[in-house]
Amino acid sequence: MKILAVLGSPREGGSSDRLAEAFLEEAGQLGAHIERVRLSRLKYKGCLGCGRCKADVTGCVQRDELTPVLEGVQECDALILSSPMYFLDVSSQTKGFIDRCYGFCEPHMLGQPSRSRLAKGKAVVLMISQGADEGQFADIIGRYQYILDMIGFSSIHILRGCRLGFKKDAVARRDDLLQEARETARKIMRGEIH
Repeated sequence: MKILAVLGSPREGGSSDRLAEAFLEEAGQLGAHIERVRLSRLKYKGCLGCGRCKADVTGCVQRDELTPVLEGVQECDALILSSPMYFLDVSSQTKGFIDRCYGFCEPHMLGQPSRSRLAKGKAVVLMISQGADEGQFADIIGRYQYILDMIGFSSIHILRGCRLGFKKDAVARRDDLLQEARETARKIMRGEIH
């Protein structure tokens, strides 16, 4: 199984990174081929809204350091997308990546039975870490589930770590979240999330 991990935190080693690493270590031990991408190290732009991906080309027309990552999304079996909550939403790096995935959507996608150019059967695990409790920012979960479904992921699993505060090692003291990340990896590798 090919797993692409897109790490959206600009703060390396923080809670969302550690959740992703718990997942990836387990999946790796079970034989997954893993590629990690740290968005904060790449130079790329967000969606230009040019519409060319819906007119005369398939996929994003921009060519930058995000291009091979988008190609990796097409080739992977599962995408791990991790991000902290920054200012009421996912990080700007994560949002820029998600916006560029708009190129995977078919023209006139709304109301169509097939809205995506991605191969069927791809899974995504969205890992969100936040300092606040579960009641805060809960509105983004449904929004990103809808967006990820529109992009073409047939199975969407959310792993949300709440009440983590702002210390980098906060998730290290939350064995329940780390165990959930490992169990999610086992489910992906067993084909229970696909």
